[in-house]
Amino acid sequence: AVLVRGARLLRRAVLRGPAPQVLRQQRPEPAPAVDGGQDVDGIRRDDIAVVYLGFDFAKMSPNAEKRAAARAEFGFSEEDIVIGYVGNFVTGKGHVQLINAFDAIKREAPNAKLILAGRGKLIEVEDTVGRLGLGLRITFAGWRDDISSVYNAMDIFVQPSLSEAFSQVLIEAMGCGLPVVATNVGGASEVIDRLRDQAGVWQTAAD
Repeated sequence: AVLVRGARLLRRAVLRGPAPQVLRQQRPEPAPAVDGGQDVDGIRRDDIAVVYLGFDFAKMSPNAEKRAAARAEFGFSEEDIVIGYVGNFVTGKGHVQLINAFDAIKREAPNAKLILAGRGKLIEVEDTVGRLGLGLRITFAGWRDDISSVYNAMDIFVQPSLSEAFSQVLIEAMGCGLPVVATNVGGASEVIDRLRDQAGVWQTAAD
């Protein structure tokens, strides 16, 4: 079943319409200092530094030409509101939850479309799409080497994962100028904490 709060948050983002093409790029701040006298596996906390992933924002950035080409390839019009997710089709990534939420959204936003990029397939995803009759509204892009083009085709990025590590795709999506909606798992809240006006965090996975 679609749980109300997550669907409501994503629906509100969709009904506001496409986001501006350029949003500031967000990089997480270092974690707050912890008592240096405490040990972690025999290592003093004040001897531990967090080193975040690096990103090439020259590639992961808003690009009007990529947007036009990708939307034409996938059959999206400029009037369509394209919601998207990039993640391999494995258990725990939340694809079914996202599809259920999208089913509620499209009733209020007839021009909403969903694009999913990533390797693999899940029978529960195919069953959910078939049961809800969403085959003409959802694009399965598969694995893409030009993933920045897929981000640029979107208007809103959603990460519906039930568990995550650092949420790399959130930073890639924001680098491409997208507002994001994410489950509050792993590093998601840390990544987007200062973008609450443009990006929301679902407080509970699967909500």
